[in-house]
Amino acid sequence: MRDLLKELYFGNYSASACTESPNTAYGRALRKVCDLEDRMNAILTPEQAKQFREFADASVELQAEACRHDFMEGYRLGVRLIIEAVAERPNE
Repeated sequence: MRDLLKELYFGNYSASACTESPNTAYGRALRKVCDLEDRMNAILTPEQAKQFREFADASVELQAEACRHDFMEGYRLGVRLIIEAVAERPNE
């Protein structure tokens, strides 16, 4: 645990910096999104492609915000679980 805290403090650990194998569910989903994006860009006019890129960028921004929120809520829940697990309970 001490090493993880030290690595986190020095910025050497990031859960979001992990690389995924193309054979995982995430890797397959990413490949599908990239393939669909390539197919869309091949048939769109330049103006449509610009609007599609703006849409895709906004979707990524929304997803990143949702991931940040979920991470923080999960962390808070984990801390509350740990506190409850180690709290003294005189009646038990």
